[in-house]
Amino acid sequence: MKFKFLPIIMFVASAHFYGQITPEQNTQENSAVQAQNEVGTYILKDIVVDGVKKYTPAQILRFTGLNKNETVEIPGQKISNAIKKLWETQSFSEVEVYIQSIEGDQVILRFNLQDLKDLGQVKFTGKGIGKSKSEKLAKDNNLKPGTKITQNLVSTLKTNIPKEYIKKGYADARVTIEDKVNAGDPDLVDWTINVDRGRKVKISHIEFEGNESVTDRKLRSKAFKDTKQKSFSIKGILKPSKFIEEKYEDDKDNLINYYRSLGFRDAQIVSDSVWRNPKNDFEINVKLNEGKKYYIGDINFLGNSAFSTDYLKKVLGYKPGDIYDAVGFNKKVGEDGGKEDDSDIKSLYMNQGFLFSNVTPIEKSVVGDSINLEIRISEGEKASWNRVTWSGNTTTHDHVILRSLRTKPGSLFAKSDIKRTYFDLAGMQFFDPQQIGQQVNPNPQDNTVDVHWTLVEKGSSQVQLQAGYGGGSFIGTLGLTFNNFSLRNFLRFKDFKPV
Repeated sequence: MKFKFLPIIMFVASAHFYGQITPEQNTQENSAVQAQNEVGTYILKDIVVDGVKKYTPAQILRFTGLNKNETVEIPGQKISNAIKKLWETQSFSEVEVYIQSIEGDQVILRFNLQDLKDLGQVKFTGKGIGKSKSEKLAKDNNLKPGTKITQNLVSTLKTNIPKEYIKKGYADARVTIEDKVNAGDPDLVDWTINVDRGRKVKISHIEFEGNESVTDRKLRSKAFKDTKQKSFSIKGILKPSKFIEEKYEDDKDNLINYYRSLGFRDAQIVSDSVWRNPKNDFEINVKLNEGKKYYIGDINFLGNSAFSTDYLKKVLGYKPGDIYDAVGFNKKVGEDGGKEDDSDIKSLYMNQGFLFSNVTPIEKSVVGDSINLEIRISEGEKASWNRVTWSGNTTTHDHVILRSLRTKPGSLFAKSDIKRTYFDLAGMQFFDPQQIGQQVNPNPQDNTVDVHWTLVEKGSSQVQLQAGYGGGSFIGTLGLTFNNFSLRNFLRFKDFKPV
């Protein structure tokens, strides 16, 4: 983008408005004085357009939202909006507005505009960038021939490409762009994009302050899962040292959750800082306030009728006097996603049909270092499966899929049915396990649940061909393996579909 900083009356949206006097109006000596006198209200007689080839003055006038013979203030909001609208079309690399001439109360404005260039050929250079990598970078960043070269495109490119390298530990990765006019078409600009990834920048040291109950070493291993300092151990090889800001922010949350799991309910990060040392590696310092360590006081259940309090306490697994592990306690109740093995109270209710139940832990009161807890339960009505549908099976018959479905219409809803159906469908070896999905749609109005299974079939059949030469002749075998083979309608030749 091109910007000029001259004596201006107005500067809006990275474009310019100039009070410029034509030679016919004045001499150079008194033009600056005249510019001061141009502030006022005028009738827009016309506009003159310079620089652009693709648009007529009438089209430019429509872009600006201005109309001939309307009253405009110079400077004023209408001119400001006109510049902004031209800029927002993303059709120009430069927008300048001058006063062409003034006759009485009428003014002619001159718009000096430069068309955006179109992208021609793109070439990537840099260490480790071959043909395939270059093609991938061009595709990922939508660098197709003919693409408009906007400031946003350049900024996005200089941000997105380094991000990929920063995630791999190249913290100083940067992009520079060299442009030149295309040899075959002067309206196109060829780009040579140099990706300088720099060297890998490691985390030299992670230090904690204020941690009186837990050692630095334990905090680094238990809480900072993706932010590791340099180490020559096996763990250091498996988890290389690199600073990724998003991971670091996640690990700060992990740090607080780790303290909460140890009973330090009020633990907080007072401050943290990240800087580069003389060797250009990262140093991290985290200051903590651990707070008091808490224990569980009384645990009461409210609203449960489907299960006894004694049974729910057994499922919960925590009892008075235990360290108040807020993270583990909430998971056993069913908050924060519950337990992966569905051994939490919320999952217990959902596996018995109580899809619309609510199980909420409440910190009732704090007495000294003990916290009294209450688990409030709203059971609701039991739900059942209603519409069960699937899609994506192009060769596998519907009745084969139906055999593996645990989510059957009319049956009582159970959360575990979803997981069991997934494993049954994956175990058939007909579908890609990573692409088996389900869309569960609860209907609280009538206590029913709809589910739609999405499937993607994989190639499960094999063709084996072997050949050899011996005794003056060729010997060959052909083997066909159909893992999705059906003998249904075997005797009905027209209807027989073996695969």
